[in-house]
Amino acid sequence: ERKLVENIIGTFKKCYYFYVHIQDSQYLHIELEDSKKTLLAFFIEKNELVRDILKKSATEMANRLMFLKYDHRIGVIVAYVPKEIEKSIQIWKKFTKDGKTPIMSMHEKLFKKIKRTEKSKKTVE
Repeated sequence: ERKLVENIIGTFKKCYYFYVHIQDSQYLHIELEDSKKTLLAFFIEKNELVRDILKKSATEMANRLMFLKYDHRIGVIVAYVPKEIEKSIQIWKKFTKDGKTPIMSMHEKLFKKIKRTEKSKKTVE
């Protein structure tokens, strides 16, 4: 779906960018380095799950959305954030049109198996 992103954003020169160091050199880093894929990424707050994120509105997600690409010239992964929030909203709406995408359906099946653990607080008397 790289074409979808590039059609909406145009060139990545119209984005803020920053370099990202990913601890996972086995999957993400090698996957981005070996292919010309563009990955959709977003920030997650503490105690927040991905399944909660996928249910948020497009305007909420526009502030969290970024795209990861590998830059072969300098040998790092670069995160791009569109300068125009409307472009992020438009991309998120395309990914989640009709409320579901194949990606979201697959994630929902996996997330049903995950249980949120509640930490018990101990009180000292």
